[in-house]
Formats: sequence, structure tokens, C-alpha cells
Amino acid sequence: MENQVNPEDEIKRLHAMYANFAQNAIGQIVLDDLKKRFHFNSTTVKTGAIDPHELAYAEGQRSVVLFLIAMGEIGKQADNQ
Repeated sequence: MENQVNPEDEIKRLHAMYANFAQNAIGQIVLDDLKKRFHFNSTTVKTGAIDPHELAYAEGQRSVVLFLIAMGEIGKQADNQ
């Protein structure tokens, strides 16, 4: 019989890993770098003509950073329960 993983346990495990990443000094350095590189605190729209493909690409990069932050927060909240 295959070793089956309980989906709820797997989600909890992932949340804990994201929380560890968010609270870890190295994780913070990496996250700060990603924020700088991928438009976390700046607009993704440059002045002049807007290229919808470039905008979608930049917003996709930004959404990954937002996801990492959100998962870290979820993990921290789960640790506090």
C-alpha cells in the first residue's frame, strides 16, 4: 500500500515551512531582495506607453512575492493557535 499523505496535514506542514521562512533571518534577506526586484513597493507601470504583456509579466512577479508573504502570515497564525 502506498504511503498516503493526509491533505490537511500536508497543508499544515507547508504553512509551518512558510512561517519558518518568513521568520528566519535568511528568509527575510531573500524576501527583501525579492520585494526590491519584483515591484513590491513600486508601480509595475512605467511612464509612456503601457505594454500589456510587460505589465502582466511584472504583476505575475509581484504576485509571487505577495503569495510568499501571505503564506508566511498564515503559517505564523497557525503557529500561534
